[in-house]
Amino acid sequence: MSTLRAAIFDLDGTLVATEEHNQVVWRAFLAQRGHTWDDAELSALVLGRRGIDVFRELGHVFPGEEPEALYAEILAVDERMRQPEPAAPIPGAVDLVRQLAASGVTVALVTSRWRSGAEEILQELGILQHFGLLVTAEDVARGKPHPDGWLFALERLGITADEAIAFEDSVPGVVSATAAGLRTVAVTPAPTAEVITLAQRVVADLTTVDVVSLQSFPH
Repeated sequence: MSTLRAAIFDLDGTLVATEEHNQVVWRAFLAQRGHTWDDAELSALVLGRRGIDVFRELGHVFPGEEPEALYAEILAVDERMRQPEPAAPIPGAVDLVRQLAASGVTVALVTSRWRSGAEEILQELGILQHFGLLVTAEDVARGKPHPDGWLFALERLGITADEAIAFEDSVPGVVSATAAGLRTVAVTPAPTAEVITLAQRVVADLTTVDVVSLQSFPH
């Protein structure tokens, strides 16, 4: 059994409860463009993914428009709808990150957010200083569900997949982490059948996860 050398976290929905706000932003953007999608369809399209990748798939919805311009537009909507208070951490997230860092396990991030936004959220949570590596949207050509971000993190950390554990909440995230060969903890109170099949452990939040249990995590 390999020693656990790194814990690699997704951000939205895994460390911080921002997914509901992100859904509200997408609905507002679509509404101002004259589109209405049901929650299930929207969730399946956007959760866990980079916005730019979503817009690259929506050429039929926005014919003749550049994905980069559409992404800039939704970022402006997000800024207008910015919540006055920092988003709440997922229960147990802050304690787990601090516990891992104190035990000598490298803490890293692989997120679909751009670096500035990721750093801001981690700073608000008071845990930015514990992260030894941030892999953000601009670091890879392909976002989740492709494994590129996780593979890049492993390369930068100089470790193999069996020396790390991934934490994810979304289907694209779990698919991407497991495709990179990582043992994966799915953090979701409502896991899909695909998540249950792929992840080695499924938890509603991070209050039941600790360093001891991760050190003996099955391969």
